[in-house]
Amino acid sequence: MRDALKNYLALANGLTEVGRQRAVAASKALVAQGEATVEQVGSLAEDLLEVAHGLGREARRRLGHDRPQLGLL
Repeated sequence: MRDALKNYLALANGLTEVGRQRAVAASKALVAQGEATVEQVGSLAEDLLEVAHGLGREARRRLGHDRPQLGLL
């Protein structure tokens, strides 16, 4: 259970790039071990996607703001 949970925490914290297959495997492990329900894992996935999209928006905003300073007009 700890490894599956660590994978999710790493995803949420952006400490590692976890491919779709590893995320699916971590989800299945949580459910198989009885540590989470399918609904809980789905909710975690939705939260992670929301965070990822927010980070992407922030990165695009910063790049747009910093582009002139970086000489990338």
